[in-house]
Amino acid sequence: MPSTVSNKTHKIDQVLHDTFGLENFREGQREIIEAVLTGRDVFAVMPTGHGKSLCYQLPAVISEKPTLVISPLIALMRNQVASLQKLGIPATCIHSNQREGDDVVSLDRLINGDTPLMYVSPERLKNRAFLDRTRGFNFARIVVDEAHCISEWGYDFRPSYLEIGKFAKYRQIDQTLAFTATASRMVTEDVMEHLEMEEEAFEYRANIFRPNLNYSVHQLDSVDKKKGEVLSLIKAHAPNEDDAVIIYCSTIREGDDLYLFLRDKMGLPTTFYHGQMVGTLRRDVERNFMNNGRRILVATKAFGMGVDKQDVRLVIHFSIPGNIQSYLHESGRAGRDGEEAHCALFYRQEDLNIQRYFLDQQTPDVGFVRKVYNRLQRQKNNPRTKKKGPFFHCHMPLIYNTFHYKRGGIMTQDNSTKVNAAIEFLKRYGVIRVIEPWMLLLPFPEESETEQAIAEAAESKGLILEATLGQILRYAQADEPSQQMLIDMMDERVEVG
Repeated sequence: MPSTVSNKTHKIDQVLHDTFGLENFREGQREIIEAVLTGRDVFAVMPTGHGKSLCYQLPAVISEKPTLVISPLIALMRNQVASLQKLGIPATCIHSNQREGDDVVSLDRLINGDTPLMYVSPERLKNRAFLDRTRGFNFARIVVDEAHCISEWGYDFRPSYLEIGKFAKYRQIDQTLAFTATASRMVTEDVMEHLEMEEEAFEYRANIFRPNLNYSVHQLDSVDKKKGEVLSLIKAHAPNEDDAVIIYCSTIREGDDLYLFLRDKMGLPTTFYHGQMVGTLRRDVERNFMNNGRRILVATKAFGMGVDKQDVRLVIHFSIPGNIQSYLHESGRAGRDGEEAHCALFYRQEDLNIQRYFLDQQTPDVGFVRKVYNRLQRQKNNPRTKKKGPFFHCHMPLIYNTFHYKRGGIMTQDNSTKVNAAIEFLKRYGVIRVIEPWMLLLPFPEESETEQAIAEAAESKGLILEATLGQILRYAQADEPSQQMLIDMMDERVEVG
């Protein structure tokens, strides 16, 4: 046994030096890598820049079978693959922006054993061509990078995140690794449950306290006062022309109003980023900000994933976010160069209404769930809908459009999140089955045990989300709010009922 351990340690050190060009591990990396190589599931929380990627890339180089990595963004995939290829590691990826045929080449390399790492999005796991081509193929493990996305996005606009665990189980992938920069106790448990990780999984949590970040809360009773406080904070903490500032807003409308105020009324070099912008414009805005073309960025929560701008001196949350997890993650984009930076949270009682609306969108009652089911049934029964055996081709834009509220031809309420949440409940309780874009509808009788189970699940989820909102509210109302208070809250178990 001692010689086996010694050989493994020697191999790890050799690959670290010869392949990755590094002399020493950072704190926690060796322990995680050793746990991976013994076959254990791993959940690791490590700050950005702490070396999460090495913890699965090094074992992938050593392993005989390839590693499948689930990544949230194309830019992240490209950056990871490019970095690995520079080291001589023939990693590859598949994404929607590739030229025609590139996905086939990447799959050929995977099947032929020519790559140790394959990067894909969670949606790719439901792609028919990918499923058919990899059927019967043995992966060493599945890795979920930015694993908090399972909780943050899975119930909302990227439900494929909730299916990763089922994919791994169906394909008999024996090992699952999850990495993220921040995860509360509740998010950790949610992620591990959805990934169906073993109870004996190895958990690692780095110390995420950052002494260069100063936190403050500003209780303001009007939008005008909040705008004035933005100007004061910029003057105090980001006065120089090259001091970058990020201001997070809860809605596009709120962000657009603040953006126009800063740019047009105050003449500040400001730009605006949100998720409904076309991809080319989003990339232009991001590039402009990263290159200091415009140093102030107003954004919704759509901004930030995969962005590593080192010199952000100030992060402001113009309205209270929905939970501690999101706030720590977004405010943590300040001061990544190690220099002093400031993180400010604005709190106004009325802003809670926005978060409670978001909460309602994520927890549809059973009546709304049944309306979605009935609308799916009508689409299935439409003679023009494509069929394949008992499955039908589900065209989700038509479903969403049914539940949007419009006035004068203009959409006033987008209920797509609520529709997605309803579909997730129907999938969880076996009422529908999905192999995109095909869907199978099973009976959903009224006043059934299934209906009762969905009602109870929605109520429970609502209570949990309300409790997590209560945490950030407690921070906003504290006499002495601090970064350490936020970190301590991350370890709290959220109790409901």
